[in-house]
Amino acid sequence: MGSQNVRPIVTQEQRKEFLFHLLNDVKALDKMIEDDLFEKDIQRIGAEQEFCIVTKNYRPSCNSLKIIKKIDDPHFTTELGLFNLEANLDPLVLKGNCFTKMEDHLNQLLDKTHKIAESINENKIILTGILPTLRKKDFSIKSMTPTKRYRTLNSAFKEIRGDKFKLVIKGVD
Repeated sequence: MGSQNVRPIVTQEQRKEFLFHLLNDVKALDKMIEDDLFEKDIQRIGAEQEFCIVTKNYRPSCNSLKIIKKIDDPHFTTELGLFNLEANLDPLVLKGNCFTKMEDHLNQLLDKTHKIAESINENKIILTGILPTLRKKDFSIKSMTPTKRYRTLNSAFKEIRGDKFKLVIKGVD
């Protein structure tokens, strides 16, 4: 899960501070690799599942904040679009029936979400990468999750690419 603690970089001093911390993280990773500091006696597996929220007509439904509030479960987090959510599964030791346990956990989370989505305007959840029913108008600021994290990301894109930029989705999902 990404951190929600985000702030825009607007001054040269903030940029220097960001780069300082970024380089420290890279040095720490370098040291972990050089000194072989990764776990070896145990292997773990984890997963996340993103999904779309749709109306009964399979149009995008911007109800993620209502659904996540009603779910009230730390396994869930928002995504950029108000018609998306993400479920994060608990990491498991990679052995035995871990994949069955992972599937069971995912199904429990999805069942919970299905019931709550249905209770909010008869919404549904579907597992798909890119929602095939999206239209150009669905890619507006009104469809963006209104958190500081995503507003900051949007501002950074606008600063880099200009006030208006084009989103191109091509190929097979």
